[in-house]
Amino acid sequence: MDHTVTKWLNWRTALIVALFPLVLAGLFALVAEIQRLGRYDPAYFTEEYRQRYDTPGSVARALGDALRTGDEMLLAELQGLRKPIPLHTGPEMIFVMLLESDDRYYTYLYFDMDTYRRYAYVTGLTQLNG
Repeated sequence: MDHTVTKWLNWRTALIVALFPLVLAGLFALVAEIQRLGRYDPAYFTEEYRQRYDTPGSVARALGDALRTGDEMLLAELQGLRKPIPLHTGPEMIFVMLLESDDRYYTYLYFDMDTYRRYAYVTGLTQLNG
């Protein structure tokens, strides 16, 4: 074998090549965790809010009211985010059904009777600091 080829085919190079994807995955996980720390507003995770929205149904009803009235404070409260995401609102928004659920998230389907468009909104059972 050529000497320049064997120079690159040694155990160190193989180890670096093997560990590189793991290092990248670790960096991705670290960045995701750092982003998560600042994503949610702890003010929305007090005992008062936990009691108010203790069931998926109470969240769906409150979300329907907020979508119909355009209540931005209630929408922010339901999202629990530091920077709430604007959602489509309108007086003719109605709750249609629970579209999908798993052990952490519920997806509700809402329908705008004015535009005949469907909107799926995901809510989660999120806990901060445990």
